[in-house]
Amino acid sequence: MNGFRVAVCLPLFLLGNAMTVGTASAAEEVGLGLAYDVRSPAGSFRSVVPDMGYAGIQAKWDYYPTDELSIGFDIQCNSFRRGPDVRAPNHGPSPPTYRNVAFWSFLQTARYYFSTSALRPYVEIGGGLSAASGATRAEDLSRREVVTGFVFQPSIGVLMRFSDEDRVLSRADADEYEARALQIGSRRRPRESLFGVTVSATYAFTTVDIGGARDVGFVGLQLGIYAKP
Repeated sequence: MNGFRVAVCLPLFLLGNAMTVGTASAAEEVGLGLAYDVRSPAGSFRSVVPDMGYAGIQAKWDYYPTDELSIGFDIQCNSFRRGPDVRAPNHGPSPPTYRNVAFWSFLQTARYYFSTSALRPYVEIGGGLSAASGATRAEDLSRREVVTGFVFQPSIGVLMRFSDEDRVLSRADADEYEARALQIGSRRRPRESLFGVTVSATYAFTTVDIGGARDVGFVGLQLGIYAKP
């Protein structure tokens, strides 16, 4: 009977101990981000709205299971506009034509950081749903269409931490903190709070067909702020 108890309890004890020891400073932390998002239409979408889309924004929520990995959700809005488009004189008189296309995208994301220092390069993969609304207007006549599709969005970027260095534990201080915590039965390192800026490059590919363009895509740059409260 004693041997059976040991055989059952020992693996459970080791598993619980491993899970406790593996808890890093970022475990169970939450990150929040907000970024200005500039995009350029790609592929056949350029024939619909060839101009840069300067009206874009991203909002981000992340959960950190480890120091280097975060999973979360993004909500982003990107707007494109073309106009006025006036035909050449040899085509006869024609009223100016305006065209607007706006995307609302909802993505689940996974981000991996290659470093946990003050400068943190990362790669991110996102996927989800995108809803696009398009409008074409000529004088008092207008035509609207609303379509939805899937969106896939890889990106690369860097997080630059601007936290006060006095509030960030050095490696030696963190090790000392952990040693003291072990004496009272706790193995969690102090959680990290930070504030910084992010710079990233992103390409979004969708299954949306709008304005005569198929499988719409757009590429761009983002500049934002990011914080762990």
